[in-house]
Amino acid sequence: MAPSRPSNASLAARWNPPGREVALANSEQLRAFHTGQSEDVDMRDDPRDPNLAKQVMDAVEQMNLAGRWRDARPIFDPAHAPFIEEMERNNSGITFAIILGPDEFLIRKGSFYQNGQVYHIRGDQAVERPELQAFAISRNRKYVALLDSRGTITIRLGLQGDAVSSLSWPPSDFFRPEGLPDEIAQSWDVSGLALRLETLAVSDDGRRLLAVNGQGGIFVARSEGGRPSLELLYPSVDPKYGLVEFATEVLKDDRNETFFPSLDMLHAALSPCGRYVGLGTQDYGHFIVDLDAPGGASVISELGYLSEYPHNACFSDDSVWVAFNSCHFYCGMTIAARVAKARGQTTEPYEESPLAPAIDSYLRVYASTWTPAGLGGAHKGAFLLAGGAVATAVTPKGKVLWELIFGSSAGSVDVCPISRRILIGSYSGMLHMLDPDSVEAPDRAIGWNAPKELKRWIFWRTRKGPIQW
Repeated sequence: MAPSRPSNASLAARWNPPGREVALANSEQLRAFHTGQSEDVDMRDDPRDPNLAKQVMDAVEQMNLAGRWRDARPIFDPAHAPFIEEMERNNSGITFAIILGPDEFLIRKGSFYQNGQVYHIRGDQAVERPELQAFAISRNRKYVALLDSRGTITIRLGLQGDAVSSLSWPPSDFFRPEGLPDEIAQSWDVSGLALRLETLAVSDDGRRLLAVNGQGGIFVARSEGGRPSLELLYPSVDPKYGLVEFATEVLKDDRNETFFPSLDMLHAALSPCGRYVGLGTQDYGHFIVDLDAPGGASVISELGYLSEYPHNACFSDDSVWVAFNSCHFYCGMTIAARVAKARGQTTEPYEESPLAPAIDSYLRVYASTWTPAGLGGAHKGAFLLAGGAVATAVTPKGKVLWELIFGSSAGSVDVCPISRRILIGSYSGMLHMLDPDSVEAPDRAIGWNAPKELKRWIFWRTRKGPIQW
């Protein structure tokens, strides 16, 4: 005879108390750190073992299958660390996530190098959208950009709204910069580029679009009436980037070698106004590009990174501020500058400048956005930096408003001032839906002034359908 399953009540009695004890202790560590009472944090490990975690997830899964998913959270506190063993068998990172309404989202499951699966979530239903590959929403929530599996990018007035413009994925030769010396141009390898995006962004007027392909480069599309025109921003022959010099050195060592540009950690952000792009790669600096500069898109500022490798960029909703993150292993440094003051300026790496001071000194940022004024204590707005296990809201002056330990590395983040929701997609395969108007109890999640988690979706291959908790 098979052993009987423990009741949900007995499971909860073993599961909740140790988790709450650790959460409360760690939240107190964060409170002391952010209020200046401590210079460091000493976090405790979650003591709950994977076997207990499996029993809890089995129970939550059964509630979902019975249509009683709403019962799961009142009985079992959600967690992260005890489920790591199962997470590692899933490889289900959520790399795109946008908010369409209070309980409506579009998300992509799968790492950037994978084909992935897109789901349209509405209420308690998650419907797969196999025709989609990537997507973005403008900061004013008016326009949605969609990349489909055929390589067409369409900008629409909302997910189901009228198409404003569309463009086809550029041919491979497009990713070879114009103006290269002949020898480098002949050796520049643009073959085998996959139809995948690390970043897609659309401006608030729907006329500018930014796309980042980690193998090929960064391009923008401008639609000023008629068919959009495409422009490759990076790789570029602009001497500020140093790519031609780098290619020359590579080919000097081996004339028979095909040259592929250094695009490690390639990243870019489009300002909501559509005029500016912040970009960088692992091997170069933080650059601000003015798309409307006389004579065409031009680098107007190069800001020195404070950690080893440039990794992420983000603009404020009003396009006044830009933040850049650089990383080393799983830590990093983030700087912020006023775009207008940075124009024409260059600062040195590893030297903090009054022009672009550090606003965060520990996060490697994987995903970022802006928290508008009035959400989560952001009286004038703040950058939302989501990194390895940690999400922090910090003002351009460096004041931390809240911090949440959500567990794994962030794959995507979005904030909507209309629905008043925050969405964090994680490489754990968990999608966290947060309410910035409510503060989470310190024994229910590890954080400081952290937004309350209303719900999480779990997209694991080892489970039957996405699980709601």
